[in-house]
Amino acid sequence: MKEVTGKLLSNLQKCDTAQILALYEVSASHIDQETYRTFIKENILNDCKWYNKITGKYGLPNLEKLSFTRDPQTQANVAILPLLPKEDTSLNLKSSSLYIEFYPDQFFNGRVLRFTVSKEILKIKETIKAPPIIQ
Repeated sequence: MKEVTGKLLSNLQKCDTAQILALYEVSASHIDQETYRTFIKENILNDCKWYNKITGKYGLPNLEKLSFTRDPQTQANVAILPLLPKEDTSLNLKSSSLYIEFYPDQFFNGRVLRFTVSKEILKIKETIKAPPIIQ
């Protein structure tokens, strides 16, 4: 799982959607369907954007900080890699981590089920609404 995570990090840095999609298990995730593939590519590009914004400021994450846990419902293996060492007010982030979900041990095949770059926002931006103008 650590090796696959390393490949994912490298491809996130390059925003190489084709190589990232190659890490997925095609049969289980409907990636062969073109509409679903387009949806996943949009998510990947959004995750790439955030990943590169964070790593551009703080550097590449250390794979030694990679931790593993199990999803209690599905028993899937989940790799967690913190991306943000501290709160960042300029990015408006309290924390950010890369979550990668792999198959449970009995089905493990080195393929990714899904991944996401989580972002915990510091403050929700409020828009000020002006009262309606009455003439």
